[in-house]
Amino acid sequence: MKVENLAYEHPLHRPRRVLVADGDSNVREALRLLLARHLDFRVVGESHNAAELYRDAAALLPDLILLDWDLRGLQSSNRLSQLRSVCPTASVIVLSTHHEQRQPALRDGASAFVWKGESPAHLLATVRTGAPLA
Repeated sequence: MKVENLAYEHPLHRPRRVLVADGDSNVREALRLLLARHLDFRVVGESHNAAELYRDAAALLPDLILLDWDLRGLQSSNRLSQLRSVCPTASVIVLSTHHEQRQPALRDGASAFVWKGESPAHLLATVRTGAPLA
């Protein structure tokens, strides 16, 4: 038995369940691989458009959603309101290639914003602080 499996099964060490929503399969893979190296996270799903995001969020009820702000199919106004209606308890960390999207994302209810050009260490630190366990 692998040590990482023990962490997943022990109720005191329950990892944060993460849904990754990004239209770029390379970004989804990189995020999955980064988080897989840490026992405090478990990627439970990946969505490549808004329809999949809403379906997966409702079905999986993740603790945290890593969301590409430009995900195909997201409405331009109140991007997070529909997501909150299907998964109200999840923290949402917005990822984007555009710095100017930081304030609109935070105003719309994102827990945090990460520019996609940041280092993996910065992303990981933001995910840890922006995704408290209930």
